Amino acid sequence: MNGSLHVRLAWLGAALGVVLVIGQAFFTIPLRMTEGGGFWRALVFYFSFFTIWTNTLAVVVYLAYASALPALRTVAGPTGRTLVAGSMLVVMVTYILLLAPLHHPQGVERLMDTGLHYAAPILFLFWWVVGPHPVPLRWNRAGVMLIWPIGYAVWVVARGLVIDRWPYPFVSLPDLGWGRLLVNFVSITLVFAVVFLALIAVSRTLHQRNRRGMMAG
Repeated sequence: MNGSLHVRLAWLGAALGVVLVIGQAFFTIPLRMTEGGGFWRALVFYFSFFTIWTNTLAVVVYLAYASALPALRTVAGPTGRTLVAGSMLVVMVTYILLLAPLHHPQGVERLMDTGLHYAAPILFLFWWVVGPHPVPLRWNRAGVMLIWPIGYAVWVVARGLVIDRWPYPFVSLPDLGWGRLLVNFVSITLVFAVVFLALIAVSRTLHQRNRRGMMAG
């Protein structure tokens, strides 16, 4: 894809992400406040969802790439873009397989929900595929990328132990117990590892293809 077009698509993705993250907050935070605890506790609850974490990171990567600020170059580099692409893919597939049957939003909230779990992931994955793959990503970058889901898991457990709130049924300690929870976390980590390694393989293939195309041109 033409470089300037790829930048414009990044601005579009950032704008969509901001609308979706803020729009969903207008539904989730007031609903949580009705259960008690005030605004700040509701805000913490809102940011307990991996979908929100990942869509927010996607906005940061889009903006870092489009603005080309030197201080943000690392965030929007090949590792950062691949990390978000893999996380978006996991968000979409997990929602389709596990969460969509349990969640039935209506009206505008359904529009926000669809955007966060389908439109935004598909757009980012497309942007990632057609974008630059300037270097062959090293396989060990998958270990660096795993810091993101592992950090989320630590946050969920720490927060849950303090306020006894769990964002997803498959990470609910009171219902699962420590043994099952740890099994689930290990399983999820393995899923992320496989996805990240698969996308690294795709990125390396695209890098070689683009390199051959430049040499042929």
